[in-house]
Amino acid sequence: MFFVSYLVTLNAQVTIGSGSKTNVGALLDLKMNDSIRANSSKGLGLPRVELKNIRTEKDLGKTLGAAADNTLNAKDHIGLIVYNTGSNVESEENRFCQGVHVWDGAQWNPLVPYPAVRIQKGPLTSYKRSFEYLDTAVPDGWPKDKQLARANGYYNLGRNVPMSGISPNGTDNISDQRIGESTPNIYTVSRFYVGYKIIEQEYKIKKSFSCSVELDWDTVAEQPDVLIDTTRIFDEGVWMTQNLRTTVLNNGTALIKRTVEYHAEEYNTVPQYCVPGISSTTPNPAINENTGVLYNWAAAVAVGTPNGLSTIPSVNLQIDEGNSRHRDITYQGICPSGWYLPSNQEWVDLVNGITEKVSSSSTSMFAGQLAGVATKIGYDTNLTSNSAVGVGGYVGQAMKTTTSVLSTASGGRSNTRALSGFDAYLGGSSTLASNNTISHYNNGTAAYFWTSSLAPQFSTSDASRIYVYHTWLLAGTTAGENNFYQGYHNLRQTFSVRCKKETL
Repeated sequence: MFFVSYLVTLNAQVTIGSGSKTNVGALLDLKMNDSIRANSSKGLGLPRVELKNIRTEKDLGKTLGAAADNTLNAKDHIGLIVYNTGSNVESEENRFCQGVHVWDGAQWNPLVPYPAVRIQKGPLTSYKRSFEYLDTAVPDGWPKDKQLARANGYYNLGRNVPMSGISPNGTDNISDQRIGESTPNIYTVSRFYVGYKIIEQEYKIKKSFSCSVELDWDTVAEQPDVLIDTTRIFDEGVWMTQNLRTTVLNNGTALIKRTVEYHAEEYNTVPQYCVPGISSTTPNPAINENTGVLYNWAAAVAVGTPNGLSTIPSVNLQIDEGNSRHRDITYQGICPSGWYLPSNQEWVDLVNGITEKVSSSSTSMFAGQLAGVATKIGYDTNLTSNSAVGVGGYVGQAMKTTTSVLSTASGGRSNTRALSGFDAYLGGSSTLASNNTISHYNNGTAAYFWTSSLAPQFSTSDASRIYVYHTWLLAGTTAGENNFYQGYHNLRQTFSVRCKKETL
């Protein structure tokens, strides 16, 4: 025996006396039209009403436009079914469309759902960058796909490199050898924090409450409210604890070396380097693994290479890439594969991560006991010139090496790089003097580090110059000398580079 099943679509509308289409909303339609010998022009349908409101607390009549009070008790008519001929598309709260509705005692509910409220994202109106630090000892707030690694100690802070084998927390030394280099450069690293970059983007929106399936967005007005998209980007917080010292870009191009007599008009746009300690009496100092090499910004971002900035801007059109209102702009630049030149915002994340773990009353994995309190800093330090602004209390002391480069005491209390510290040696900087010769300054008394973030001009007289954010540490033991300094400077300077690990 075989059974044959059929799928039949049932239509709830019926016409008697004619093959004509039923009237909209009619359940039973009796036609009357002499030319086709039908017997009615009206259907037997639901009460047709024009709703005035979708809900009421007591008087159902008010939803139907009744002028008098207490015409229909809302609770007495639960289950009433009507066909609504009206609509209200002014707001989501009071919205209703044409169609069959059922009264539930409090509001009219459509038998067939209305078209969904549609939202169109408009122009970006604001951007906000912040950071949330995670505790490696507890699972709260961690991404699900990182929980096992966290429990196994992979995200523990500090440096953990065994005598043999792989680092259990991903802080293995970097081995970086490039074309033309006879031996690899080895760099130590440390994890200073773990957390989320929090990105809040605010957009203008258009919102349609239309009952029509078809929609012309040009006819929809912008809403006073906004749409906020929040993105959380996991960040491992692993940084180099030595200054970069390669003299070759990743594509094999050798950097131009600045010497005492060196001069060129292309000091802004051609990748160049300088060795700390250069002077008329020491024209060719050896590269030191502590102070590393000083780079102009064109070298730091590896301008013109596949891994770097395509071209240096000809003028700075008031670009400010380094604050809380701008996304991080980063480049691998001159950094090894898997590493990149960090943004100004990421330097703030680093400083605040260190601040969370150092103290004026005890030692930590990053630094010894500080002489004063380290305080967190913000992304929006008010910079009005290329003079850097000191912030963060004694956090600079936690980042400076305890070792003097020359005769001036650093004032630092950072642990050594072997013991997880940031261990910044004060290698100074160099620039072109007025006679187009190299001027090296602050060797042993300051450390400067490039960021990847362009900065605005600080006066109209500097329209031909391009500025970049940098960070700064000073030798000394006073409160001001133990600040962390934020500033921006002309990109012809040569500063140190610290690279940050890409988060996988």
